Amino acid sequence: MRDQRQQHSMAATQQLRGSSTTWYKHYWAPTTAKGKKEETTIHHAKQPQLSITLLKEDMNRPNFYILLLAGVLVNGRELRWENQFDQPLHFNCPSRQSISHIKSQHDNFYEDRVWDFECKDTFVSEPECHWSPYVNDFEQEFSFKCPNNYVLTGVNSFHSNPHEDRRWKFYCCRVNSYCNQDCQWTPYVNYFDEVISWQVPGLNYLVGAGSYHSDYYEDRRWRYQYCTRKSNC
Repeated sequence: MRDQRQQHSMAATQQLRGSSTTWYKHYWAPTTAKGKKEETTIHHAKQPQLSITLLKEDMNRPNFYILLLAGVLVNGRELRWENQFDQPLHFNCPSRQSISHIKSQHDNFYEDRVWDFECKDTFVSEPECHWSPYVNDFEQEFSFKCPNNYVLTGVNSFHSNPHEDRRWKFYCCRVNSYCNQDCQWTPYVNYFDEVISWQVPGLNYLVGAGSYHSDYYEDRRWRYQYCTRKSNC
C-alpha cells in the first residue's frame, strides 16, 4: 500500500511544481525503501518551523506567507505534535486534569498519525490513576472504556511498520467523591486519512475510545465516549 501512496505523492509533486515551495518538494520526495525515508525533509512533530535555508529560497514566492502561516499556526496555536510519524506516543495531562480536545493528522507516506491533546481541570484533589494493558493487537478493532467513575487522562501507543498500525493503552483516573453518569458514544469522528479535531462537549469528560483499522487506507476511524459527572455520590 505504501508504494501506491508514493505514486500518488509523486503525481501531487508534479502538480505543485512551479508554484509550490521547496519545503513541499522535500516533503513529497519519493524514497524507494522504508529505511531511507529519513532522507526526506519533514517538519512535523515538535518542529513547526521551516528551515532557514528553505525560507530564504522561497520568501519571494507568492505562496510563501500562506505556507508559513499554515505551517506555524492552527486556530491561533503553534502547531506541535506529541509524537513523530512511526515513533511512540506517550501523553499525560497535568495533575488533576483530563483530555478535553483530540487532534490528529494522517500521512500517506508514513501511513501513520501524529497526535495532539488539550486538557481541562477535572479533579478537586489528587486522583487515583492507573494504566490499562494494551487494548488491541495490530489491525484489530477495539472499544475501550475506563472503569466505572474513572476519566481518561492519558494515552500511550507504538507503531508497527509491517502492520502500519498502532497498539494502544490508556491512563484512567478518579477521585472517590465523584461518579460518572449519562454516558454516550460519539459517531465516528473521522473518515480514513482525514484530519481529526474533536472536542469533549462542555460539562462532560472523556471516558473511552473505540477504533477500527482499514488495510486499504492503513488508517483508523475513531469514536469516543464521554459522561457527565456528579459529586457526593
